[in-house]
Amino acid sequence: MLRQMMVPMIFATVGMTVVIWLTQSLDMIDLVINRGQSALIFAQLSVLILPFILTNILPIAVFVAVLYGLHRMREDSELVVMNASGLSIWGLIWPVVIFGLLATMIGYALNLYFMPAGYRTMKDMVYEIREDLAGLLLREGEFINPADGITVYIGSAPPGSDLFDLMVHNSSDPSGPITYLARRGAFVRTESGPRLVMEDGTILHRDAEANNVSLLQFESYTFDLTQFMDQGGRNSRDLSERYLHELLRPDVSRNWDRRNLERLYAEAHDRLSSPLYNLALALIPFVAIVCGTFNRRGYTGRVAIAMGVAVSVRLAGFGVHGMLAGMPLLTPLLYFIPLGTIFICVLMIGGWLPNLLPREPSDAQPVIEGA
Repeated sequence: MLRQMMVPMIFATVGMTVVIWLTQSLDMIDLVINRGQSALIFAQLSVLILPFILTNILPIAVFVAVLYGLHRMREDSELVVMNASGLSIWGLIWPVVIFGLLATMIGYALNLYFMPAGYRTMKDMVYEIREDLAGLLLREGEFINPADGITVYIGSAPPGSDLFDLMVHNSSDPSGPITYLARRGAFVRTESGPRLVMEDGTILHRDAEANNVSLLQFESYTFDLTQFMDQGGRNSRDLSERYLHELLRPDVSRNWDRRNLERLYAEAHDRLSSPLYNLALALIPFVAIVCGTFNRRGYTGRVAIAMGVAVSVRLAGFGVHGMLAGMPLLTPLLYFIPLGTIFICVLMIGGWLPNLLPREPSDAQPVIEGA
C-alpha cells in the first residue's frame, strides 16, 4: 500500500512544484538578467525557494497520492482480497497513517529548518546581487540605466584591468544635466560605500537657466555610487527567514519586532500547525473510499465530497492564518482545524459517527466488514 501511494506522491509533488516554481521564478529571472548574473546563480536561487513551495503543496500531494493509490487498489479488487483474508479496517489504515506521519515529519523539517534557511540564504544572495554594482555596470558597449535619470556607458572592461572610455550622464540634477567623460576608471570600495574613480576626463554641465554649457577638465574625479544602492539595508529579517525561536522570542529592542509581535507569533503557530494537514488530508480519502460501500457503477460522489472537504479544510487554515495577526484569539483554530479533521475521520472509520457519505443502491456490498 505504501508503494501504491509513494509513486503518485512523487509525480504529484514534482508536477505541482514545477508549475508553482515557474510562477515564482519570474522575478528571479528578471533580477538575474538585469543584473548580469550567470545561469548558476539562477539555479541556486531556484533551489533555495523549493522548501517554501514544498511546504505548501505537500498536503495536497499527500491527498492526491492516497486517493489515487486507494482508488487503484479498489478498482483492482485488492482491498476486497485483503478484507477476505481477515484484515480489518484498522489493519488497512496503518499504511495510510504511516504515510501521513512521514509527510508530517517532512513538513516539520521544511517549516522549522529548510524553509527559513533557504529563504535566508536566498534573500542574502538577492541583496548582494542588487548591491553588486560591478555586475550591473560592467557591460562593455552598452548603455545602462541603474537609476532614474542616470545613464552609464563603459567602452571596454578587460578582466583584472581598469575601465576604459567611460561616460556617466546625470539628467536628474536640478541645475541641469551633467555628463562625465573619462579615458580610464575603476571601481573602488570605501567605508562610505562604492565609488567610481575616473581619470583624465571632462565634465560637461548645461545650465538650464542660462542655457549655456560649461566644460571642466580633470585628472581624477570620484563619482559616488551609493545613490544606486538600497539605503535601507538588511536591518531585519523577514518572517519567512526566521527560525522558530526567533519568531517565539523576538528581539523586542528592535522597533519592527516590537510593533509586529502578533505577526511573529502568528507565523510561529502556523509553522507548528500546518504540517498536521498532511495526516488530516491522508485520512479524508481513506474515509471516502474504504469506509463506503462497493458499487459497480462507481463512487464519484464520495470522491467529489472528499475533494471538497480537503480543499475547504486547507483554505480554512489559510484564512485563519491570515486573520491571526489582527485577532490573536483565533490561534487555537490553527490547531483545531487539522486535529478536528483527524478526530472526525477516526470516528467515522471506527463507526462511532454516523456515515455521512452518499448511500449506494441496495445491491451494493460493503468493502470492509467487522470494522
